[in-house]
Amino acid sequence: MMHIREYENEVLPKSHRQPYVIFAYSDWCLYCVQAQPLWERLTNDLNKIGAGCATVNIQQERPLAKSLRVHSAPEIMVVIDGRVFHHKEGVHKFSSVVNFIRASFPYEVVSLLRKESYFDTFLSSWEENKVAVVFFGKNDKPKLRYQVIAFEYRFYGNFMYAVIGHDEVDEILMRYNVPRHGETVLVFKEDTGVAAASLSMQEISTSSLRELIDSNKFLTLPRLSSQSVFDELCPVEVAKNKKRLCVTLVTDRHTEDAVHRDALRVFVQTGQVRSERVRFTYIYRDTQWEFVKSLVKDDNNINDTVLSIVILWRPAVNKIKYKWVETGWSAVPESRSKVNLEVAIRSVLNGSGELTRETLVKQLTDEHAKGTEFAPSIYLCSTGPGCSKGG
Repeated sequence: MMHIREYENEVLPKSHRQPYVIFAYSDWCLYCVQAQPLWERLTNDLNKIGAGCATVNIQQERPLAKSLRVHSAPEIMVVIDGRVFHHKEGVHKFSSVVNFIRASFPYEVVSLLRKESYFDTFLSSWEENKVAVVFFGKNDKPKLRYQVIAFEYRFYGNFMYAVIGHDEVDEILMRYNVPRHGETVLVFKEDTGVAAASLSMQEISTSSLRELIDSNKFLTLPRLSSQSVFDELCPVEVAKNKKRLCVTLVTDRHTEDAVHRDALRVFVQTGQVRSERVRFTYIYRDTQWEFVKSLVKDDNNINDTVLSIVILWRPAVNKIKYKWVETGWSAVPESRSKVNLEVAIRSVLNGSGELTRETLVKQLTDEHAKGTEFAPSIYLCSTGPGCSKGG
């Protein structure tokens, strides 16, 4: 039985990643007893797919009942995204309760593929700094476990469901060699011509889905678009001999810089620097200008064909030790950017090169939050003779 503190300290915060289904009952309630078999069946199914379940006695936990706005029992509620939704059709029909849970998720947390032309547009999710995940199955609607997984990873990816057997899906099945039986999930990153990861089974378990998506939830070259993304991609590591490096390209959103980002992405894909201690990222300087500004000391000798790229290590939450790659980064082959970057990274990893600068940084702006304002561009420069434009 859940208490008010458990609800406030655990259920509400977790509900932004995990839906919770709550069964309200009272003592000496005949209808509550009659609803018990349905609730047991429901909890058994929900626990398997990763949804949370809890019960509350509205007579013994009156503050919680008041917070949940429960006035009678039995009643089933869903807590999702910090909001409470009440099932109005009683607790006697299993399918009605399941449909209610489905409807409680944010609108199209898993979108349904209705036209083939929508598919290629959907795969452009990487431009939003998200992976694209596509479920294939024979049901007319996405299964509840797909919704649960999509809700959990909605900040990392966009999710779509395609019905095997529908005309608009046939060409897609052939294009990506998707079997027509069982279930399949494809994860796409920047290269939309081929799935970055895939899994096909007669029935894919929630644990298998979670493992596949969790290991592919970031793009090949992800953007530092929020503090939470920064914390995951560039975690704090106190030990100097185990320091984790973030190699970050500073760039603008305009199309002229896209070629440089593409070149760095290819550099990562070809695996010229393979180490679990190195993560490659990029950052928009206009959106994250407070963060970028704390790293820059000079603003002269700007070169419009070269972007600034920084190697950083976080020994503490708000502290960064770093160095600018003196020659910067450019897509132009003659610039020798790839060779120079590889040498710079390896020198830091083996200890022959030091991260000579240190600074305190502010938290990154959440670029996906509503009302985010972009600051004017600022220019930065790496130290030394190879000073470059901050892109």
